[in-house]
Amino acid sequence: MSGGTLVSQIISLFAVLIISRLYEPAQLGTAAFFIAIASVLSPLFTCKYDFAIFSPKENKESIKFFFGSILINLFLSLFTIFSILLISFFLNYNFKWYLITVFLSLLNGLDFSLTAWFNRNKEYRYITIARILRILILNISIILFGLWNPKPIFIVLSNVIGLIIFNLFLSLFFKIKYHNEVYFSINEIIQKLRNNLDFPRYSLPASIINILSAQSPVIILKILFGEAVAGVYTLVNRVMGAPSQLIAGATGEVYRQKASSDYSQEGNCYSLFLKTFKGLFLIATVPFIVVVIFGPSLFFGIFGEQWIESGYFARYLAIFFLLRFCVSPLSFTLIIANRQNYNFSWQVFLFINTTVSIMYGYILEDYMISVIAFSLVYSIMYILYFKEIASSAKGNIDSGKN
Repeated sequence: MSGGTLVSQIISLFAVLIISRLYEPAQLGTAAFFIAIASVLSPLFTCKYDFAIFSPKENKESIKFFFGSILINLFLSLFTIFSILLISFFLNYNFKWYLITVFLSLLNGLDFSLTAWFNRNKEYRYITIARILRILILNISIILFGLWNPKPIFIVLSNVIGLIIFNLFLSLFFKIKYHNEVYFSINEIIQKLRNNLDFPRYSLPASIINILSAQSPVIILKILFGEAVAGVYTLVNRVMGAPSQLIAGATGEVYRQKASSDYSQEGNCYSLFLKTFKGLFLIATVPFIVVVIFGPSLFFGIFGEQWIESGYFARYLAIFFLLRFCVSPLSFTLIIANRQNYNFSWQVFLFINTTVSIMYGYILEDYMISVIAFSLVYSIMYILYFKEIASSAKGNIDSGKN
């Protein structure tokens, strides 16, 4: 899986060199705003039953969660699309941005379910290939649209195309490998979902709040300071956040499966937790130190004068990206240890604190203060989060000492 992750990272890094020359900051900011909205809607449409796919010991039970999450996703997203079309008809207004955003959310939800299923069954190679195809198609589409007609809606459309390829690829191999396991009724799915309401009750709100916290810079910066500032942040997130999240995300998928197994069999996953954290920290330390020291010069030299502001953003956000890279893949530990309540509380405080930190800069009429305050607050919250995850990973170790 690491080889595929490296390929995807290289594709993304080379593509952004071209994309930054084709699109202006304001165009990237507009597109990022609607992609962020789609990210917030995605867990709402699956009700986070994709998390439940990992829980059962046997596939015959897990597959009910798999199809249940897909059915809920289809129903809620199609209902939303129909509602938008109805409103558009009566108001005689073009809601194309909202329609494509909801459709992107639908595809994100399918991604969640399919990835969870293949990850549960340790079919990492299919996830890796699908991810490489998605990144490749996404970036090729953005570049081709940019050469033809560089408009922000085509960036969003490129994300849609990439996700369609991703979902079709995994769906094809699901049909080939697991079609014999599809034997259940709709009533069984409904009953299974009803008996496991903790996922929409706790995991769903926590996921939405978490995504809001992560996406709030783009959303709020766009609303308060305009598309250009949001675009500057978007480039930083693309250069520093996306590649690091790709590595951390792939690590997190493997960690979920192994940690679930260790916790079930041994009562803790502390050894795996420490090993994973140390590995991520060693990978990330040097690159982030380089960004802190040389950020503005690097961004000016690589992306051009119009993106020099991104270098300062990168410098101030480096500690945030470092901690997110190291801690986020381990957060599933709280779910394994049945600490959903803490997870939700932390996510709520995180969202409130980071939102206030960005608003603070708006009050002072300085978006750079918003960025610095956001990075500082997020980093402090991640340190507290890490301590709780470590405690949960110990499981029966502390009990044994008592």
